Amino acid sequence: MLHSVCVEANVKVDNTGVAVSLPVIVTYDGLLRSYLDYLIVYRHKSRSWIDRSAFAVRLLIDYTKQNGGCFDKPYDLFREFSNSLYTGTIGEDGKDPSWLHWKPRSDNDAAFLIKLITNYTDWLAHQHEEKKLQINPK
Repeated sequence: MLHSVCVEANVKVDNTGVAVSLPVIVTYDGLLRSYLDYLIVYRHKSRSWIDRSAFAVRLLIDYTKQNGGCFDKPYDLFREFSNSLYTGTIGEDGKDPSWLHWKPRSDNDAAFLIKLITNYTDWLAHQHEEKKLQINPK
């Protein structure tokens, strides 16, 4: 179940007229502006890093929408999201009540996706000076 779309946008960051092409995440609530701001800061990273980062954030959005009422604390949600990356969301019976239908990821891939989201939420917490935005404070 996809709760966001990712579209390519040419973003102007100053008055030089130079635009940078970045993936923009749009949810039912609109543009995920904080993530666009994050990518603008890290636009010097490789395109594969940028694309993988956007993919990771979209996975978290999907997981959050499908499991939002299950957790009292953001950290608990992130812990179970992380576990689902490693284990997948499909039960032994072949069913997936979350409708995510994720297969287990390799340890390296899951760890990298977790790191990408942690970097974004750490940046977000620093920008707003709110520790509660750090969903993976360790």
